[in-house]
Amino acid sequence: MTVSTSPPPATREAPHQQRLLELATWTLAPPGPGAAPALGVPRGVLLSGPPGCGKKYLARTVAEQCSAAFLFRSGVELLHRFHLESATPLAESFEAARTKSPCLLYFDDLDLIAPRGIWNRAFHERALMARMLSELDALQPGDRVLVVGASARPGSLAADIRRRGRLDREVVVPVPDRDARRQILQQLARSMPFDHPVDFENLSRLTSGFTGEDLRAVCQEAAISASRRVPAPAPVTMDDFLAAIRVVEPSAAGELFLELPHTRWSHIGGMDAVKQRLRELVEWPLKHPDLFSRAGLSQTRGVLLTGPPGSGKTMLARAVATESGAGFVALHHALSRLTFENSAAALHEAFRRAGQAAPCILFLDDVDVLLSGPMAHHFHTEMRAVATQRGLVVLGATSHPDRLEPALLGRGALEEVVEIPSPDERERRDILALEWPNGHAPAQADIIRLARSTDGLSGAELILLREQAARRAVERSIQSGVTGIGVEPSDFDQALDEIRRKRRRHFV
Repeated sequence: MTVSTSPPPATREAPHQQRLLELATWTLAPPGPGAAPALGVPRGVLLSGPPGCGKKYLARTVAEQCSAAFLFRSGVELLHRFHLESATPLAESFEAARTKSPCLLYFDDLDLIAPRGIWNRAFHERALMARMLSELDALQPGDRVLVVGASARPGSLAADIRRRGRLDREVVVPVPDRDARRQILQQLARSMPFDHPVDFENLSRLTSGFTGEDLRAVCQEAAISASRRVPAPAPVTMDDFLAAIRVVEPSAAGELFLELPHTRWSHIGGMDAVKQRLRELVEWPLKHPDLFSRAGLSQTRGVLLTGPPGSGKTMLARAVATESGAGFVALHHALSRLTFENSAAALHEAFRRAGQAAPCILFLDDVDVLLSGPMAHHFHTEMRAVATQRGLVVLGATSHPDRLEPALLGRGALEEVVEIPSPDERERRDILALEWPNGHAPAQADIIRLARSTDGLSGAELILLREQAARRAVERSIQSGVTGIGVEPSDFDQALDEIRRKRRRHFV
């Protein structure tokens, strides 16, 4: 079994691709009438995003769209050759780009060539950096060369390389969204043998945070899993893919990354008043900024979601991002401590990435912990820095609003508070009646009975109730050897008893 090594196709012309194409078109266009020579053109662009998210493929695609040459240079190779040949390979790269004009000159792993603190390092490393800056500064509009540097760690780059007139524009490449992951998996699996259909829609849901390269690894691991049963080419099953997902760790795990969520209002049962409030505060200003501007209405900068654990705060944040057509960047206090040198650095990076991807929603989970103590001051500093930026909204979430620093509430911070109450009987009925697989939907009378008997359960607990009842039906089907057994009232009753026992153990 072989897996194609060609990059997965772009599923649609996403905002980051449109932005890079716009910059490349401006720089690589042939001389002619217009304001470009007078204003100058961009010399360089920084592509940031987790490893394997498709930065190189995006740059190559844009070069093709501009009918330009594409030159790829590896930071590792340039650093190695610099030790042997001085600055010649780097100079030759720029000269080759001018010769092939129009040309997009792509440098991979730019942080190896231009790391932060470079001027405190050895002479030969400083010399390579100095030559890079010199070549960038020497580019002229008539050269029709756009330099694109790629880095998975943009915060580790030297400030000099990102100064105005160099790589001064940044395009954030997000991890693939659910539709893109499904299409990538389907393309990668085209050459794989199957005995039974594979549910790629379900696989796309289970691979949140996986890049294109991660998904390629999943397909490879699935093929290896299949070959353990019979010699290759072994038919690959859904179980093989599920086993592969457990083995392959997503590149974006433990990192801040831009998402394009797919949760919609229709996926959330009940909470009509909360949804309407979020439409008014977040969705409408993001979707109709000109209308709000003409009416003299300013965009809400910060919204706080409060409610008990499992009430759906994160799901609501993802849904309002989807419905607004905005990106989504999430920061949790645990991530800020594990990934960055300190919480302030994590907060600054979260604001920077969200700002680069605007329109975007920055979701700060557990703000009572994340923004405690001195972090409240850092938060105000970041909010002031983006006060005039359109298209960036901060959504904070907490289950303990009483623990919040008072400075976090009010004008210029989390100025609006949206409380999420426990679902009432009608909302519980809506949650329990959300879409069920064919043949497993319970009777309407059972849903009504359950809605009346689940007072006090959160939305997350109601979803868990559905899942555990369905699992019991599957177990009964396996034991009896009869397929297509639906969920029965006893399945719900047993699942509800189990959830209540867990609750009692938790609160004792």
